[in-house]
Amino acid sequence: ADDPQNQKTIQQAQAFIDKSTPGKSTEWYVMKLLLATSQKQDQQRDQMIQQLQSLQHDDGGWGWLTSDPSDALGTGMALYALRKAGVDLEADPVRRAEQFLISTQKKDGSWPVKGTKAKKKDRIEETAVYWGTTWALLGLLECLPQ
Repeated sequence: ADDPQNQKTIQQAQAFIDKSTPGKSTEWYVMKLLLATSQKQDQQRDQMIQQLQSLQHDDGGWGWLTSDPSDALGTGMALYALRKAGVDLEADPVRRAEQFLISTQKKDGSWPVKGTKAKKKDRIEETAVYWGTTWALLGLLECLPQ
């Protein structure tokens, strides 16, 4: 991380991202939050925490796209990023996200996730299930006691 070439690459990427219009996916907000956190940009981090939390749905989750119904993919990513940014385990958004994930896990251990591509948004997709299950687990692991 302290490698000058890495820092130059990160700075160039950050300049590009800062000029871009806000994304439509939860992933975009997660990326901005993780970047601000890793670069110790506290004001930007706090803004992105607020933005990400404002996109949380009433059921406690987030969708792949911010306008999509909640799923394990969007929720797991958001939960992971919020915890990495230092949001407390007892914070309402964290608890609600945990509950969403716990309540939507299938008996086989996976989470059902519909496709992210326009032609596949109406059905559960195997690849999306793998991604969603991975992110759900990563998010929930961040909520375990240390």
